Amino acid sequence: MRLVRKRTMKGTRKHRFSFERQEEHVTTKTIKNRESLESELTLSSNEIIVLQGEKDWILSYYEDGLTLQGKQVSRVGTKGIAHIEDFFEYVTTGAFPIEVSFGLDGTFGPRENVYRFTLPDADWKTLIEDELLPQLQIPKAKNVWQSLFFPTNNQTIEWFTSEFHPNILGNFAFAHDAHDTYYFLDHVNGDIKVF
Repeated sequence: MRLVRKRTMKGTRKHRFSFERQEEHVTTKTIKNRESLESELTLSSNEIIVLQGEKDWILSYYEDGLTLQGKQVSRVGTKGIAHIEDFFEYVTTGAFPIEVSFGLDGTFGPRENVYRFTLPDADWKTLIEDELLPQLQIPKAKNVWQSLFFPTNNQTIEWFTSEFHPNILGNFAFAHDAHDTYYFLDHVNGDIKVF
């Protein structure tokens, strides 16, 4: 595969508000085995590594995460309506274990966080109460000051499913089961995408 390393050099302070572009250094290598790839996956600041294989895919690796582009998804099906309960009822008909990721942005706080847990069986309500809610540490908003400063202990699955709105931009639920099937709660179209 081909490895392209891009580093952006920030301009000096006097050029910060000019129309000059930031200087970019690009180096390209061909990677032939996994061992040599592992030694390359170290980033310095303002750096992006782009991997491109012989097939139609590109993986970008940067400080905050990964981005995969390509045509790997051969089919996308639609099933059900985008509510948390419907999502889990559909997902738990697949093969266990199931890895679930939640993105909570607009509902609960000023910054987005992603929370992950594994479903070993169909008892997703207990897993949310026992594993997800303790991670969230989110105050229940009785009034503004309490919601900002005093977390509450009465976090339940009923409260979570009523407060978590999939139609809020930035919130999402994503699952991946042992059959290598992915499920995505689509807040834009109001349904569950399966691929």
